[in-house]
Amino acid sequence: MLFGEIVVLSVALPLSVIAALGFRGSPFGKVMAPIPVAIGAYLLVAGSVFVFDPVPVALYLFLSVVGALAAVYSVANAVLLLTERRAV
Repeated sequence: MLFGEIVVLSVALPLSVIAALGFRGSPFGKVMAPIPVAIGAYLLVAGSVFVFDPVPVALYLFLSVVGALAAVYSVANAVLLLTERRAV
């Protein structure tokens, strides 16, 4: 199960970087920009199991908070864009 999560995130990371670079400079670019950060943080959380036997709690919490904040920031930008509260 964990290996599958790492494989899926490893495939999604370069695709999200390509998408973020492709939408750079457009209004949707602010929605796409934090997504590679979130995917990278969650990939590091999942991959740290293979590096550390007991994963340090501080590392796990830091990476999880970074991933969650990046996802929330992306969603907030999407809401602002879709509700037209931001000038395009």
